[in-house]
Amino acid sequence: MKPNFRKRSNAVVISVSMPLKYVKAIDALVNEKIYYSRSDLVRDALRNFFISKFPDLLGKQEKTFPEE
Repeated sequence: MKPNFRKRSNAVVISVSMPLKYVKAIDALVNEKIYYSRSDLVRDALRNFFISKFPDLLGKQEKTFPEE
């Protein structure tokens, strides 16, 4: 059985369930143009989580933040 995901460059699409209050907070930040999209916010949150809790898992490439 094939995994249920789509690839775009090196990105993989996943589905995540979360409380509505989180979704509303994410949408507020996207609407305020703090993040470009929900995906950008989630990627940033996960990158920060891994950098702070499990820095060796990402390798050296992900330890710096992209230029803005």
